Amino acid sequence: MNRQHAKQILSTLLLCLFSSALLLSCDKSGNSPGGGDPVSNFKPSDFQVTITSTSTNLTSSPYTIYYEVKNLKNEGYTRNVENGYYSLRFKVATTDGTKYEDNLMINTTQAGGSHAYDLGIYYTAGKTIAPSTLTYEIYNDQ
Repeated sequence: MNRQHAKQILSTLLLCLFSSALLLSCDKSGNSPGGGDPVSNFKPSDFQVTITSTSTNLTSSPYTIYYEVKNLKNEGYTRNVENGYYSLRFKVATTDGTKYEDNLMINTTQAGGSHAYDLGIYYTAGKTIAPSTLTYEIYNDQ
């Protein structure tokens, strides 16, 4: 093997090593900031939540939330690895500032379809719910 040939092999190996190191250091998530799970075909913004009503008795546990979840995507959602395991978490506080929460998974939904749900958040007796503190978030619980 001559010296020129050895240099070519060495530079090819170095190029391969550099390329591999560059590829391995890349962000594998594929997410833009605030995106969904990297393996998921769905993201939180593909669902629309509408709270239709809540308990009117604010001193008797549970505080019940009635809501609908709509699939905004032009594709059916099935709860699996490809689409993600999305759930909806509701949080509410009592007038003394104590926070309570509960969650429920989003079920299989056809493209453009909706599901109606209800969720009861249980809280300590003697406390009063502050309805203005009610919030929710959709998250991938995989």
